[in-house]
Order: sequence, then C-alpha cells, then structure tokens
Amino acid sequence: MSSKKVHTNARIKTVGLSELRVSPAAQREFNHNWGSELAETFDIDKVGTFVCSYRDGIYWIIDGQHRHYALTSFAKAEFGEEWGDWTIQVWVHEGLDERKEAELFLSFNNRKAINNYDKFKVGVTAELPVPSDINRVVLALDLRVAKDRRIGSVSAVGTLEKIYNAGGAVLLRKTLQTVRDAWDSSDFDANALAGVSLFISRYEGRYKEDRLVKQIASLHNGAKSLKQRAYVLKEQYGGTHATSHAAAITELYNKGLRGVSSLGSWWKSTSEPVA
Repeated sequence: MSSKKVHTNARIKTVGLSELRVSPAAQREFNHNWGSELAETFDIDKVGTFVCSYRDGIYWIIDGQHRHYALTSFAKAEFGEEWGDWTIQVWVHEGLDERKEAELFLSFNNRKAINNYDKFKVGVTAELPVPSDINRVVLALDLRVAKDRRIGSVSAVGTLEKIYNAGGAVLLRKTLQTVRDAWDSSDFDANALAGVSLFISRYEGRYKEDRLVKQIASLHNGAKSLKQRAYVLKEQYGGTHATSHAAAITELYNKGLRGVSSLGSWWKSTSEPVA
C-alpha cells in the first residue's frame, strides 16, 4: 500500500499545549499501554517536535500522539490546572484537509513500524485506491472494518488485502458474503476468510453458493471447528494455514456428494494455490 507525497510549506510555531488535538482519522489507533509507558518513563529531552496541521482553528497532531499523551500527563502533574498554558514549538502545516493529513502521516511513517489495521484505516482517510475499494466492498455488505467484537466487524485487514490483490473486489465480496451468511456476520477469522477465498478461486463455476454457505454453517463452533479440521489436514498434508482451511472447506462441501457432484479432494492438484 503506497502513499502519495504531500508537498506543503511547514514552519515552526510556538503554541499552547492545550491548543493541540489528535486527529483520529489521520493517526494509528492509540495504544494505551505504550502511552502509559512513555508517561511513566517521561524524558522531556526525548519528546522531539510534533508535526501538526492547522485546520479549523485547531492544531491537529499528525505525528506524535503517544509523545503528546506523555507530555500532557507530565504537564498536568507539574502545573495542575495551568498545564494548558505551557507552550511548545511544533511543525505546522496549513491548508490540509483530513485526507491530506492522512497522506502526510503515511509518508512520515513509511519507514516506521505500523500495523496493517492502522495503515488501512489511515489509507481509507487518505483515499488510497486499494483500501478505499476494500472498504467500499465491506460497507456494501453491511459490514465494517473495526477491531471491536461486535456483529459485523472485520479486523483482518491484511487478509482482506491479500484476497483483494488475488481476485479484486469480486472475490473479496464473494468471500465476505459467504462467511457473513454462514456465520451470521459473527466470525470473520483471518484463516477462514483466506480458505474460503481459495476455495472460491479454485472451484468458481463448479460449486453451488447456497450449499457452500449451508455446509460451513453446519459447523457448531464456527471458525474454531474449521480450524480444528484444518489443523488435522495440515499435519497430514502440509501446506499453509490458508490451504488447509480451503481443504477442510472442500471436504465439508463434498460431504454426502457422489460422482460429478463432488469436487474431489483439494489435494488432487500438485500445484498449491498462493495463499
């Protein structure tokens, strides 16, 4: 997932600590453990200079939200109610909207460790083609990309991107729709999604969608039961977690079928699909 380069004129400006806000759409998800650790081991000499976007009368932090949390905690402990009057110097960009702020964040963090979920979230805000199209497919199925465990939440963005790169929006939609319908939007396990996508890719035009959904839905413990079946097959045949899940799904689909109705064994092909 590449990011565009944002060309703006930035300047150093002195601002009050209380004037700073964190832009939720142009930042990675806040890690409370990391923020607390920085606050507990706070070293003012290591705070560095925040990068901000001045928009709507507010200085939005683009890079440095965890350092900002530590600095604010320190200031409140030192100055009490007057913490917000403490001034610091920040790099300020002007004339950016949230999309440009997200692009700027991605350019700053291009060489830093950033997890798939945060990169995806910011990529959607930056209107990058791949994450935006993936998000469109997800929303069209009444689902959402989120880390919470609510019904309809999908967090396995790395797997979504692999499926999208392998077969585009069509394969992604069919995969998500199959799992959604089988497990009532309650279980979007990464390996299960990968396995379903491989099954669909190999047997496109040969399998019946309603039967696939029905057979997957027959697993009483959803993705956990599928994982157990896949583990046994992986021990027996090797391969990746994704292909062993695809093999388990193939066995489920074939159950009770004979002759041309059966798809045959997943392992009949000597060339393993790319997972």
